[in-house]
Amino acid sequence: MSKLYNGFARVSVIMSGADLLDAKRKAADYDNSTNLAPYGHFFLVVQYNTSAPAAGVKVAELYILPEDGSAGYPVGGDGTVGWDYDPQESLLVGSFVTRAASTTATETLVVPWVALSPKMRVVLKNTSGKTFEGATPNYFLYMKPLKRVAD
Repeated sequence: MSKLYNGFARVSVIMSGADLLDAKRKAADYDNSTNLAPYGHFFLVVQYNTSAPAAGVKVAELYILPEDGSAGYPVGGDGTVGWDYDPQESLLVGSFVTRAASTTATETLVVPWVALSPKMRVVLKNTSGKTFEGATPNYFLYMKPLKRVAD
């Protein structure tokens, strides 16, 4: 029998560097082919620019686009990484919902137990109706890969 545990260090997937406007996306490619972690918990750390959304608002969507085996990905991304289109809905793996949004402090939100591909494109879409503050940086996405180990 086997179990899952936090076998790898957390990794930065998307770092801000610039504001992320409402309805816009930020994307990054992630290579999991060495670790082959089957799952990961994704954490969004976010602070808002001039005003914050109310508690309970879906502030972001997380998409995983698997690589097709020939360094190609389904359509979707931010225009710099991938195409400047929303990914297809079937690639949505979770949503981040705010609990204590702020313009002066960050909050950490989680989408747990996401199935990972060996190579994938990660797309974060701002759905908050507000701007994610990026200058400090005050929004970023990181992942805690999980691996299977013997009992």
